[in-house]
Amino acid sequence: MMTSDIKRDVKDSTIDLVSGIAGGIAFVYSSQPLDTCKVKLQAFPMSYKHAYQCLTHTAKYEGIRGLYAGSVPSLIAHTLEFSILFFAYSGMKKVIKNILGLPYSQNMDSVHYATSGSIAAVLSSIVTCPTDVVKARLQLLLADRAESKIGMKLLIRAEKQRLYTDKLKQNPEWVEKEKKKHL
Repeated sequence: MMTSDIKRDVKDSTIDLVSGIAGGIAFVYSSQPLDTCKVKLQAFPMSYKHAYQCLTHTAKYEGIRGLYAGSVPSLIAHTLEFSILFFAYSGMKKVIKNILGLPYSQNMDSVHYATSGSIAAVLSSIVTCPTDVVKARLQLLLADRAESKIGMKLLIRAEKQRLYTDKLKQNPEWVEKEKKKHL
């Protein structure tokens, strides 16, 4: 291999890796709220009527942090996935061209491009599966905490109402005084 070939390969690989990182970042920050909503709808199917309700409920009760729950593992996973995908696709095209004896600049048949893409996709999937599990668990953990807070607020409100009702039952004179004040 000549020095110019090595330089070209290093340049191509760097472009593939940087493109994959940029693609992964753009993908995660544009789609994470919808992914969080998808995970919640799958985990708590009876809690929400539709995706919009899930999205607005999450935004209201969990804020931006809730919408982007699990984004760090997702960011790691997708930047790795896209980088590996771009890098492996480019590498597999070179390997197949080498096997076929084609020059660098010559195009391949569609079958060869599909083969390159398939192998690259398998390699990137191997990396992303474990990180996707971690991301989903983080999303569910944050959702569970938010549901607990809402449940606690409802319990406190119900207890206050019960105490007030008990006070009214025990002090009919106080109720009469209050009625007269407001009449």
